[in-house]
Amino acid sequence: MTQEWKLEDFAYELPEELIAQNPLQQRSHSKLLQVNLENSNSKKNLSFDEFVFSDLASKLNKNDLLVFNNSKVIPARLRCLKKTGGKIEILVIEELPSNQDFIFRANVLIKPGKENLVGEKIKIIGTEDHLEILNKNKNEQAQFTVQFFKPIKDLLVNHGEMPLPPYIKRKAQNSDKTRYQNVFADVPGSIAAPTAGLHFDNSLLKKLTAKGVKFGFVTLHVGIGTFTPVRTSLIKNHKMHEERCEISEECANAINLALKENNRIIAVGTTTLRLLESMMLITKNQKGPDKKPKRIVKQTWKTDIFIKPGFKFQIIDGLITNFHLPRSTLIILISTFLGRDICMKIYDEAIKRKLRFFSYGDAMIVIKPRRLF
Repeated sequence: MTQEWKLEDFAYELPEELIAQNPLQQRSHSKLLQVNLENSNSKKNLSFDEFVFSDLASKLNKNDLLVFNNSKVIPARLRCLKKTGGKIEILVIEELPSNQDFIFRANVLIKPGKENLVGEKIKIIGTEDHLEILNKNKNEQAQFTVQFFKPIKDLLVNHGEMPLPPYIKRKAQNSDKTRYQNVFADVPGSIAAPTAGLHFDNSLLKKLTAKGVKFGFVTLHVGIGTFTPVRTSLIKNHKMHEERCEISEECANAINLALKENNRIIAVGTTTLRLLESMMLITKNQKGPDKKPKRIVKQTWKTDIFIKPGFKFQIIDGLITNFHLPRSTLIILISTFLGRDICMKIYDEAIKRKLRFFSYGDAMIVIKPRRLF
């Protein structure tokens, strides 16, 4: 009988002081917990090594393929004033198509968003610009459709703030425009950083290249699907929002070569993992005349993949990732990749070692024994 996994199965207690509020001065000086899996089916055989992230190259093999998410975070948060003078924050999550000149619409999250704001004109602080709240989106807490009167991209570039997550209890600073961004990010579109990549700096990338480690870059624009809380007691009832994905021809060729030569494929971050496994599901359903799966090819698509217990991984050998929120889709993903007991054992170890958690925190690396999928 298939187990009915509950949200509480993926809970853990985290001391508040371990939630990183600021990044380290140097990206690659964060800690990396290496998880050694002698037997991938048992938490009893786990062992750990802790080292500085800048030493990552010494832990990888020549021809390993690291796949990164190169999506760039947009300054999507606007601070605004209501007619009453009360302050609210607006997070632009999706620009909507419009066939009218000088009318620009978007779906946004509003904080606080409990009161009825529909029909109200809101002033963007520091400007003479306004936006109008058109309607509240059904079945979505605090999500509204709004209308701007200037190009949204220009407003965000000039007045937007980096959308730091709510567990960072401070206002965004100018330094966050650089630090809450991967050094290789070059495709704007995310409203949250793919945080596993934040540990990589140019010096480390050069070390990895010298070791013979290969790189691939994909794009998954992080939207509300990645960080929306699970609000159902049974995780099978949670529905992910769609997020935009893209894989280039260059990266597709690198993945095909790694598969052909049986080199390890290591995802840098959960967003990269989700994209790659979504890609494999698409490819599996696109068989050629010989009835074998087609090669990976350049493509764009949207995915709402929710990786939960029972999912069969097809391409990933390893994962580099930060430590994630309890009861989140991301810790459910890690639990699915490793097994729930192993995942929770790792998190217990990270807490015991006082590693730093979440976006600006430390990271872990786990590589499974040769492809068992």
